[in-house]
Amino acid sequence: MKTKQKGNRPIASLSLDLDNIWSYLKNQGAPGWETFPSYLDIAVPRFLDILQQWDLTITVFIVGQDAALEKNTKAIQAIANAGHEIGNHSFYHDPWLHLYSENEIEEEVALAEKHIKRVTHQHPMGFRGPGYSFSPAVLKVLARRGYEYDASTFPTFLGASSTSLLFNDL
Repeated sequence: MKTKQKGNRPIASLSLDLDNIWSYLKNQGAPGWETFPSYLDIAVPRFLDILQQWDLTITVFIVGQDAALEKNTKAIQAIANAGHEIGNHSFYHDPWLHLYSENEIEEEVALAEKHIKRVTHQHPMGFRGPGYSFSPAVLKVLARRGYEYDASTFPTFLGASSTSLLFNDL
């Protein structure tokens, strides 16, 4: 998580969930998601340009399925090349991740991690569950895999009350 600093204290922590159009279509049961339609080639250059203009680096949570597709490689590499932290946002972007068994979560996280690392050459330090999906099993898997934090909670009436959990705080 890279932020502008004032002394040793961060001013803000900014992140972006890079959810692609196919994931929304899939979760709504809409046809055509199986072809993995993407807007990354349009969206990524736009937000990278804005972040560069403001001299900001952020954490971008990448969906593993997008990293697995060659058509998205250039856009995802551009994010890492611009100096942004790359986070894991699961492989299939299923918002019911909290219902998965620990073994299923392990497979989901590991598969995303594999493709994200292959494309960005970065091992994700952070994780955000799709739809802010969160469970004790997710935390166990992330801690075991060496993640430094989970940012799956959503501090509003829609979700939990804290914004992230650092594993060294456990």
